[in-house]
Amino acid sequence: MEKKIETFCATIGLKPEQMGESFDIKIFSAQGTDLDDHEDPTKDKFPVTVKFFPDAGVAECSRLLTAVKDFMARKREEMTAGLLEGSDSAPFLREYFQKQYQFTNDLYPATMEAAMELAFDPEKQAALKQKGKEYFNTELKPLLEKSFAKHDKDDSKTLCKEEAAILFKNISADQALFSKAIVASVTEVGIMQGVAMMTEMCGGMMDADSTKEATDQMKEAAAKQLAELDTAMDSLQKSYLENADARNAEAFKVLDTSGDGTLQLDELIAAYQPESEKGVAFIKALGLQLPEATPPTEPAGEAPAECAQQ
Repeated sequence: MEKKIETFCATIGLKPEQMGESFDIKIFSAQGTDLDDHEDPTKDKFPVTVKFFPDAGVAECSRLLTAVKDFMARKREEMTAGLLEGSDSAPFLREYFQKQYQFTNDLYPATMEAAMELAFDPEKQAALKQKGKEYFNTELKPLLEKSFAKHDKDDSKTLCKEEAAILFKNISADQALFSKAIVASVTEVGIMQGVAMMTEMCGGMMDADSTKEATDQMKEAAAKQLAELDTAMDSLQKSYLENADARNAEAFKVLDTSGDGTLQLDELIAAYQPESEKGVAFIKALGLQLPEATPPTEPAGEAPAECAQQ
């Protein structure tokens, strides 16, 4: 009997412990009589039959909440579509952002309880940071190295200003796609946490009308937030392209810590290390951070060298 109940619950998307909240459960004897919940049936009344009578209000709530899940899944797919495509101009860089997105997305707490537990557990936070560093070294760093080599057209093991400008342009495009994708996923998780709370309330305080109102508000707020993000990132990307020379010059200064006028591999890697302040300054210099911040201070250094002819 327990196995059948579990199978039935899985079919309709409920946990076994929610059955009593969502359904009226009646037990009938072999003779067809309704057995009281506390009645101890005698041998002659077996085999008994258990029937579930769904509560119309709860069923409607479940339908509405499922619609929110489907809506958010579609929005996430729309916002991540560009990032998940391949790139002919910078394939290794695109793969870097794809893997970074997937890693970040997988680590984000799926439930409100998990998020609260993480917020108040320094050991778990430290473990996540360590996991991020290990993932960077094993999975992400090699892709940055390959991308650096691909942009090093004269095989000098460094990038001159012109080569770096091409790299920065590709980074700006992928950074915009990454920002759209990760915010869409985080928004979806937040909405789903709210849906989970509402699902638990459905069997008691919330009726179909109040659930519809709440779910409509969720969808409207999420759609507005994602649309604003999409517009904002497109605007920042457009602004970068219109001011590429100045933005590239500022970004180059942030990364060129040696001041020799070339970009070295370790200088690029340093900007992408987990929790790197240089990385934040680099994205600000390109003008791609939300919200926009003051450009970084120009570091001291000698005049940049001219790029070798290619």
